[in-house]
Amino acid sequence: MFDNNFKSNWKKILNYNNKINLVESPEEIREQVRIPLTPIHIEGYLLYYLFELLYPKFVNDQQNILDIILSDYDIENKVLGIYLYKTKKAGIHESIEELPKDLVIIKEKDITDMNQLFNMVQSHISDKKSVKISSIRIFTRRGIDLINTYCDNLEKYSIYEFLYRFLDLIQKLINENLIYLFPEPNVYRFLKDFFKILNNLKLSKLFRIIESFISSFATVLVFYSRKLNIITEINKRDSKLNESKISINLRTTKDLDLEVKQYLSNNSLLLVQKKLNSESVVNLSQDHLISFFLDLFDLEIPIKKENFKLILQKFIYGIRSFEIHWNLLPRPRIYNTLIRFLVRLLGININFKKLSHWAIPDMFFSLIDTYFGLNSNILLIIVNKNRIFTKTSLLLEIENSSLIKIIPIDNPEIIVKKKVDSLDSIRNSFLEKFGINPIIVKVDKNLIQMIISVLIFKIYKLKPLSLLKVLKMIKKEEYFQIHPILPPYQLIRKMGTISLLKLCLSILIDKHEF
Repeated sequence: MFDNNFKSNWKKILNYNNKINLVESPEEIREQVRIPLTPIHIEGYLLYYLFELLYPKFVNDQQNILDIILSDYDIENKVLGIYLYKTKKAGIHESIEELPKDLVIIKEKDITDMNQLFNMVQSHISDKKSVKISSIRIFTRRGIDLINTYCDNLEKYSIYEFLYRFLDLIQKLINENLIYLFPEPNVYRFLKDFFKILNNLKLSKLFRIIESFISSFATVLVFYSRKLNIITEINKRDSKLNESKISINLRTTKDLDLEVKQYLSNNSLLLVQKKLNSESVVNLSQDHLISFFLDLFDLEIPIKKENFKLILQKFIYGIRSFEIHWNLLPRPRIYNTLIRFLVRLLGININFKKLSHWAIPDMFFSLIDTYFGLNSNILLIIVNKNRIFTKTSLLLEIENSSLIKIIPIDNPEIIVKKKVDSLDSIRNSFLEKFGINPIIVKVDKNLIQMIISVLIFKIYKLKPLSLLKVLKMIKKEEYFQIHPILPPYQLIRKMGTISLLKLCLSILIDKHEF
């Protein structure tokens, strides 16, 4: 029932996984395969490793999986196909066996109780095949058709088009209950609840907005571990057309003839940078990243304030662990001891290794609760030199300090007819149409690009002057504006830029440097 291209690639993966168990050095079996549902080709052993690493942690850590395809109609038996994967290792699919459709009878009412359905299916398979399945993946016929349409010409997609279409596919499959996983993984539940918050906002549209803020870059991410280091090369080039040119390549350190067991030294990172001709190389721990995302997906949505604080603390602690849990080449200038000493003589204390991971989330939520309230509505308008940049503005609905809804608002209805610099008139028209009196936050595209560039993609060039430039832009109404204006922002606009930088750093940097 699946697309022929999908099936042929999937069979190729199964055959490869089966061969790996027959040799002593599986990485020596060189064979290119395509990552399922993507146009990205990688070495078979790397895909094997990714399944072995990620599937047990994020999906299911037990053996034997059953795929069931169901009819969209309420018929006597909805089952259109049953496929059994007997797995020796969790997540490693080696063989597929098609079972008789009448082995299990599933009716429309059975789908309403997945726990009971799973127990029934597990019992039937155990009796007939003497195999205990640990999880089931259910696809509806409409879901299969949707996947087949997506897979049509998949290998011809650019990376940009693939990402755009893939996000739409996942959102539609989950939102419209075209796919079920049981036992339900945390990542599946997290996405399902997250999509509810987005309402009618497409994830692909959000991706396009965020991608437009990111300038051209060429970087390499090295995910290190004791078993296998993964190198991900990402390049983005801006285009005059709507689509940016994005390329993603995955390989291992062995592919670059780098015999490195674990954490890459600066010399090894320099070799990677030279061989791949990249602007920067980031060295990240696989274990720490997986641990962070496991904690993130474990959260219930809407995320409660205390839980959000905790995940922010972990994220900031990760950032401050530079040269402990992660590394970057070229080394950011801001970490240079001499530069920090000279800047300290001017009364500016910049030490990102001492970011106050506990105080920053507390301060952030205290400001939100004090000046926005526990329950509030925030209208986010993105402009480009005082002209509407995106066709959609976002209304953020906050309840009990938790984000519960992101509502897309069409600009032509509310904003385009009004002057963008007249936030009061926009607020009044919003109140007339929706009965909501939101706090309006207007942000210029150039400010967002500057923040992303300075603090993320060009962080290796970070210096005090870059921070001063960002703060200067925030103080100007043409780049950032809140209506009605709040006391903290009034203070920011009145203060000198250097004084403001000193104040911010005194809050962000832990005073106990030891």
